[in-house]
Amino acid sequence: MTYAQRHAMGGYEMKMHIVDAANELAATCAFDDISVIDICQASTVSRQTFYNHFKNKIDMLCWERSTVLNDFFFEYSSVCGWNETLAILLEKDSHVNHLLRRVTQ
Repeated sequence: MTYAQRHAMGGYEMKMHIVDAANELAATCAFDDISVIDICQASTVSRQTFYNHFKNKIDMLCWERSTVLNDFFFEYSSVCGWNETLAILLEKDSHVNHLLRRVTQ
């Protein structure tokens, strides 16, 4: 990604760009073994850009999860009720449980 492309991104898009790079790293490394510098290199952003958007990598993870959950609830709650949406989330999204286990270990 070029400097011009990164510069043209809004806040949400930049955050997602950084999170996507972190998720690619997490596919091959444990979360604790990934540093902010690793995330910055993978996303081709400076440390300052990372810290402009997130306090630390835990903040990044929390932002990503809250964004995913918000999108999930918005999408499913319009089709079925809240209780059913929550049941679907708990049944289907093992990613949430997996990430929570990794962070709390």
